[in-house]
Amino acid sequence: EADLVTCISSPLEKLVRETYGRTQTSIVLENGFRSDLFRSMDKEAARSQIGLPHDKILIGTAGAIERSRDIEVLFRAADKLSAYDSRIELAIAGPREPGLKWPTRAKVHDLGILKHSDIPAFFNAIDVMVAMNKASDFGAFCHPQKIIEAVACGTPVIAPDLGTMAS
Repeated sequence: EADLVTCISSPLEKLVRETYGRTQTSIVLENGFRSDLFRSMDKEAARSQIGLPHDKILIGTAGAIERSRDIEVLFRAADKLSAYDSRIELAIAGPREPGLKWPTRAKVHDLGILKHSDIPAFFNAIDVMVAMNKASDFGAFCHPQKIIEAVACGTPVIAPDLGTMAS
């Protein structure tokens, strides 16, 4: 029995207490972020820094680009939105699963794996960040680091109604 258990999120701390009958102290200790990096900056300067167009509406996501995060839902949505307004384009950054069904209509700006120092520019460059996750243990108990960083940059976020992301 440990004297103290730390958990990355409130839902995980609740699971630990209920599943293991934990009566000793457990606390939530979320990841922090560097406020000197993740802050609001000029959108045009951010787009220039990472090579994104200045005249488009950019929907973005960062992190694991894979089926386990329901990324293909975002790809289909981007196709539908770009059919409605040709200015809407998708910007993605992060490692990806091979064999994904990419958008067929929407233009995709695939930035690959960005340097940590360029991630704040990415969040500042996009018009809205979409956090992709689906109902799973990871989705239910994770700490939404990318959401925290995007919000710190002043970027609106769309997220699933799961775990910590629901609050």
